[in-house]
Amino acid sequence: MSSKGLLVQTSYAASADLNAAARCQENEESISLKGKSTGQRGNFSSTAQGFSALRAMLFMMLAAFIFVAFPGKMVTVIAASKGPYTVTEDTTIDAAVFSRDDLYTEVRIKNGAKVTVEGNVLSKIPVIIENEGKLTVSGNYIQQANGFEPVGIDAEVQIDGDFSVVNSGVIWNNDETITVSIGGNFLYNSTSSTQLNAAKWKIKGNVTHSTDKNGGVYFNKLYLIGDSEQTLCVKSGTGINALYMENSNKLKVPANLNAVICSNVDITAGADTVINKMTISEGKKVNFEGDFTAEGDVKVNNRAELRVTGDYLQKNGVFEPVGTDVIAEIDGSFSVIN
Repeated sequence: MSSKGLLVQTSYAASADLNAAARCQENEESISLKGKSTGQRGNFSSTAQGFSALRAMLFMMLAAFIFVAFPGKMVTVIAASKGPYTVTEDTTIDAAVFSRDDLYTEVRIKNGAKVTVEGNVLSKIPVIIENEGKLTVSGNYIQQANGFEPVGIDAEVQIDGDFSVVNSGVIWNNDETITVSIGGNFLYNSTSSTQLNAAKWKIKGNVTHSTDKNGGVYFNKLYLIGDSEQTLCVKSGTGINALYMENSNKLKVPANLNAVICSNVDITAGADTVINKMTISEGKKVNFEGDFTAEGDVKVNNRAELRVTGDYLQKNGVFEPVGTDVIAEIDGSFSVIN
């Protein structure tokens, strides 16, 4: 039986209750007759008979109610209502808690509690982490529905494996002091769009925004911290405010970056950064430290800046500074082929 418990009520058979009511009526009538036989005055006998009739009627009504409400040996089960699974102190909890949407309305980590989960997590309910709280998962994490919401000041999340948001899941947080660290890959493939994602995301694996579903994803600060080449596979519904690469690894962007780089972006890439297509919005800055290869069109709009500390290779497509006051600084060689 679950911790929510079940309240079980068992009734008696209606026939037994009817018999009991009949016996009570007989007893009342017997008392009334005994009063008459002992020579009591008519007033007392009349009162007793009236009282007896009233009692009999009440018992018959009770018997009828029992018969309707509890036929035979029926068992009535009343389930306790759902509520939040709240953690207020450091502990380890079972991964199954996150999938029990039949028992819990949410998982909420409060009071700076540090929560550890061993194994993989499939979450169907909102996961909310308040101020200075921390959630550590030793395996993979999937948010299948509702919100993944580390919302508190200095809240932390550490996922050792892959992190995925699928089906109707969504990311929501509103404070730049929040840090989410992913040891594996990141996948966003949801029908819901991320509206606010102020946290710092530090990801060691590849970042993929799938085209299967139409939900958009947005990063305020995305740090790629892998030890080997990382792939940033995005689409036009992806928003990246600032992209950083902390290690001297390689970055590959095989998908369309059009309308993605729409703010100041610092990219510290290694020896080989490959972009399929990129548009730098008006007045914004993009910096690549290392060599840069463009597999498709690169458009730099009014007052925007593109800086590359290594060599620039326009392998396919067009390099297109558009408008006025465009700055393009290439410290190494600039080549256009094909």
